[in-house]
Amino acid sequence: MASKLSLSDSAYSKIERNEADLTIARIYDIAKILDVHYSKIL
Repeated sequence: MASKLSLSDSAYSKIERNEADLTIARIYDIAKILDVHYSKIL
C-alpha cells in the first residue's frame, strides 16, 4: 500500500498507528486503490 501511495513504509506505518494526519485526499487515494467508495473507510 505504501508504494502505491508513493509513501515510504515508515510514513505509511505512522498513518496506520495514527501518528500522522490522514488527509481527505489520502483517504480518497486509499479508497481508489482498494476499489471501494471512500465513505466505506471513514
